[in-house]
Amino acid sequence: MIRLAAALLLAWAVLAAGCSAWEPVPQGSRHDGPGKSYAVELPAGWLRSRGKSDLVRLTRDGFALEEIVIMRNPQKKPFVRLKKPVTADMLPSELAELQLADFERESETLAAARVIAMAPAQVGGRGGFRLHIAWTNDDGLPLGRVVYGVCDKDHYYMLGFEAPHLHYFDKHLPAFEAMVASFRLAAPP
Repeated sequence: MIRLAAALLLAWAVLAAGCSAWEPVPQGSRHDGPGKSYAVELPAGWLRSRGKSDLVRLTRDGFALEEIVIMRNPQKKPFVRLKKPVTADMLPSELAELQLADFERESETLAAARVIAMAPAQVGGRGGFRLHIAWTNDDGLPLGRVVYGVCDKDHYYMLGFEAPHLHYFDKHLPAFEAMVASFRLAAPP
């Protein structure tokens, strides 16, 4: 509990001190991905990190409490830790298994994560997947992560939400699901 309090205090201090690195998301804020590859309505009232155009990071109360991520990676290197390419014609279940394998390499605690649900899903108007995992971190805090993934002809897109199950997961999951529902990939040329 002391570590959580310290993390909250640190997150607040970073947010307060680094205002130039963060911008509040106004109501009805539409974000267009690089080259207008996708469009999505970001959740109002959250804070958006300024940074790489292929990576969008959002938080409401601080990254120790909840985080939404939108990543766009080339099909040749779609995952952070796994060195396996993907193709647009892969089955959603194949994409989900690769994403899960990438998460398992993230940490020992994530390697022991339970799969709550793994199913096909419409993502950006195309066939993709929805993956929900849960685990307990090294401090004993139960966490959850919901991830959607989909490919177009050139890129792999991952939309993810992570938060402690204690209060924040259920509180902010609807905002994430609404954002995913607004996500649209550009029409193929």
